[in-house]
Amino acid sequence: MKLKSVLAIACVSMLCAGCATEKIANINSQPYRYNESAVQIKGRVVNTTNLFVLKTFKVADKSGEITVVADERRNVLPPVGTKVKVRGKVYEAFKLGSLQKIVVIEGVAPLVK
Repeated sequence: MKLKSVLAIACVSMLCAGCATEKIANINSQPYRYNESAVQIKGRVVNTTNLFVLKTFKVADKSGEITVVADERRNVLPPVGTKVKVRGKVYEAFKLGSLQKIVVIEGVAPLVK
C-alpha cells in the first residue's frame, strides 16, 4: 500500500513539474541551466517580427523579457499586448563576447498540460 502511495505522489510531482511556469529572468540569468530544456513561460507580447520564413515575438513578464521563435505552424503572430503562455525549448541563439541572445523555440518540446 505504501509503495502505491509513493508512486502516485511521484507521478503527480512529475506532472506538476512539467506544468510549472518559469520566470523569464531565471532563464536569462542562468541560460546554461535551461539550455535545450523544455520550459513554459507566460507574459504579455511586447514586440513581433515577421521575416516571411522566420516569425518571432518577444514575451515579457514582471521579471524580464525573452524572444520566442514562433512554431512553424503558427500563421499569425499574437498581437502586441496579448497575454500568452508558451511552451518550448530554450536555446542560445548566439554569443559574441559578452553579447548573448537566449530564445525559446515554441513547440519544439510541448509539455504535459
